[in-house]
Amino acid sequence: MLGTFLILSICPLIFIFFFAIYSSEKALSISGNRINNILLDYVIFLHRENLTKQTEIINEKISSIKKQVHVVQAEAEDVFSNPIPPNDYQLTLQKEKEGYYWEDIKGDVSNVGMSSPLELTKDIKNKLLKSKLLEKEFIQIYHQEKSISRIYYIGTQSYWRIYPKENVKESREKGRYKPYYDFTTWAFYSLAASSKRNHEVWTKPSNEVDNMFTLSMPIFDNKSDFTGVIGVDISVTQFLDKFLNFRFKEPSAYAVLISSDHEIIARQEKAQKDLRYFTTSLIQKLYDGDQPFLMKINHNEKIFLVSNVKETNGKIVYVIPKKEIISSVKTSIENQLGTYIRTFTIQFICLLITIIFILVAITLMIWKHYSKPFNEVLQGISSISSEKFQVRIKDQRLEEFQLFTHSFNLMAKKIDDLITNYKLLNLYLEEKVSDRTTKLYIANETLKQTNDKLITMEKTRREMFANIAHDLKTPITVVLGYIEAINDKMINSEQVDEYLHRIHKHLHSINNLVKGLYELNHVEMSEQVFHYQIVHANDFFMHIEDLLKHDPNIHVFAEEKLPSLKIDLKYLERAILNLVENSIKYSNSNTPIVINVSSNRTHIAVSVRDYGWGIPQKDLPHIFERFYRVDRARNSFKAGNGLGLSIVNEIVHAHGGSIKLKSELEKGTVFIMKLPIYEPITKIENTEVNMQKLHI
Repeated sequence: MLGTFLILSICPLIFIFFFAIYSSEKALSISGNRINNILLDYVIFLHRENLTKQTEIINEKISSIKKQVHVVQAEAEDVFSNPIPPNDYQLTLQKEKEGYYWEDIKGDVSNVGMSSPLELTKDIKNKLLKSKLLEKEFIQIYHQEKSISRIYYIGTQSYWRIYPKENVKESREKGRYKPYYDFTTWAFYSLAASSKRNHEVWTKPSNEVDNMFTLSMPIFDNKSDFTGVIGVDISVTQFLDKFLNFRFKEPSAYAVLISSDHEIIARQEKAQKDLRYFTTSLIQKLYDGDQPFLMKINHNEKIFLVSNVKETNGKIVYVIPKKEIISSVKTSIENQLGTYIRTFTIQFICLLITIIFILVAITLMIWKHYSKPFNEVLQGISSISSEKFQVRIKDQRLEEFQLFTHSFNLMAKKIDDLITNYKLLNLYLEEKVSDRTTKLYIANETLKQTNDKLITMEKTRREMFANIAHDLKTPITVVLGYIEAINDKMINSEQVDEYLHRIHKHLHSINNLVKGLYELNHVEMSEQVFHYQIVHANDFFMHIEDLLKHDPNIHVFAEEKLPSLKIDLKYLERAILNLVENSIKYSNSNTPIVINVSSNRTHIAVSVRDYGWGIPQKDLPHIFERFYRVDRARNSFKAGNGLGLSIVNEIVHAHGGSIKLKSELEKGTVFIMKLPIYEPITKIENTEVNMQKLHI
C-alpha cells in the first residue's frame, strides 16, 4: 500500500518536471539570440575605444620623438651657422687601406667617419669638428627614449657623426658597413634633403637593418644653405612594445600595423597563421576604410577594426573572430540552462526523498524504540572484538538488561586498564633501546672520524718531515763540507771569505725554510692574529705598484673607483709579493709580469700573469701543497723551499677569498686571487683608511 501511494504521488511531479525544463530551454534560446547581437555590438564598441587609445599612445610617442629631433635639428642649424669649432676637441681620424676614414675612440661618446670615395678636405674636417657640439643632445635623446637605436648627422658628402659610437672595422668585417657607401643616395637622406625646412621624413628600414624605421630632418645654415641631415633609427619592437604585447580577451584575436605604402610592418605572433590571406586588395581595403566590417578569412568570420596613426599615416588593425565573441554568450546560456536543470532535478529528487523519508521514519521510530537495547549490547560486543576497550553501554530502562550492562562495563574497564599498562611498558622499553642505539651510533662515528683524522695527520707528518729532510740535507751537507775543508786547511786563505759567503747563503736558505714553516703553521692553526683594516682598494694597489716600480718588467693595472676591502695589509701584501716573486723566479730574464685588478658586485679579482716556463698539467692540482715544487723547479738553480704558494693560499682563505691558476708550458702562468668586498651595515664617512697615513 505504501509503494502504491508513493507511485501515485510521484507521477504528477514527473510531468511538471519535464514541462518546466522544455519551457525554460525555449525562453533561454530566444533571450540568447538577442543577447548575442547586443553583446557583439558592445564588444566591437569596446575594442574600437581601446584601438583609439592604442593609436593615441603611438601618436604621442611619435610626437615626442619628433619634438626631440626638432630640438637637435635646431641645435645643428645653430652649430653649423657658427664659424667657431670647439677648442677642447681634437679630431683623431685614422685611414684604413680601403680609403675610408673613421674615429676609433673610447668612452660613452659619439664618433665620426667618411666614405672611401671622399678626400679629407679642410671643409669636411671643419664640419666634423663642429658636429662634436651635437654630442650632448645625441646622448640625452638616446637615453631618454629607449626605442631609439642610434642618432646621427650625415653631411652633404657622406661624412657622418653617430651615437652610440660605431666600430667601423668590426661592422666592415661583419658586412654591415661598406667603405664605398654613399649615404646621400639612401632614402632617409634624399627624401629629407628634398623636403622643406623643419619638415620631418619617415622612411622604411634600411637594407641592412629590417626591424628599424628612420625619422630624418634637413639642416640649413643661417644662409639657408643645405648642410646635411639629422637622422634617428627607431626599433620597431621597442617602439611598439605595448602594441605588440597587448592581450585580447578573445584567444585568437590579434593586431597588425600597416604602413602608408600598404605593407604590414608590425604584427602580433597570433597573426602568423593568417598572413597569407592578407592580399593586396584586403590591405588596400583596410587602409582606405575606417569603419568595422565582417569578412571570412582562413575559414572563419572575422571582424576588422581600423584606426589611423596620424603622425606616420599608418593604420592599426584589430582582427577578432566573431565566434569567439558570441561563444561566451552561448556558453553562458548553456551553463545557465544546465544549472537550472540540475537545480530543478535536485529539488525534485529532494521532494521525493522527503516524502519517502517521512513515511519510512515513522516505521523506524517504532522499530527503534523496541530494538535499541539489543543494538547497544551488540555494538559493545563488536567494539570489544575490534579492540576498542574504552566502549561503555548506557544504562537501560528495561530491568532485564541492567545487570548485564553493569557486568559488561566492568569487564571492559579491566581489559582497558591492562592494555594501557602494556602499551606504556612497551613504549618505555622502545625509548630505552632507541636511546642506547643512538649513543652507540654517535660513539662509533666519533671513533671513525678520529681514526681518519689520525691517519691523515700521520700521512701529512711523514710527507712534511720527508720534504724538510730533503730541503735541509743538501745545504747542511754543503756547509759541513766547507767547514771541514776550512778546518783542514784545504782552502787557501784568499778563498776563505768566498766560502764563508757560501756558508752564509746556505744557512740563510735554512733560516728561510724554518721561518716559512713557522709562519705557515701559525696561519693554518689560526694562531696568527690578523689585524684587519678597511682600506680603499685603489690606494692599496697604488702602494703595491710603488713597491714594484724598481722592476721595469712588472706592470700594474687597476680599475678606477674600486670598492673597499677589509684586509690585513701586511699579510695581503706578503701574498701578492709572493706571487710576483714566484713569477720572477720561474721566468726568463726581462720577461714581463702583469698585475691586473678588477671588480664586480661581490669581489675584487687580482690576477698575476707571467710569460715564463709554465707548469705541467699533472702538477697543477698540487701546486699549493707545502714543499711541492715541479721537477724543473726543484732541480734548477733557483732558490726556494716550496712554501711560498702554500702561505699565499692560507692568507687568501683567511680573508674569506679564493685563489686558482691557469698555466701552459712555455706560455706562462696566471694566478687569479678573489677577495670579498667590504659592505658596511651603515655608511660611515671616514671609515676607510687613507693609505698615505698607513705604515706598512
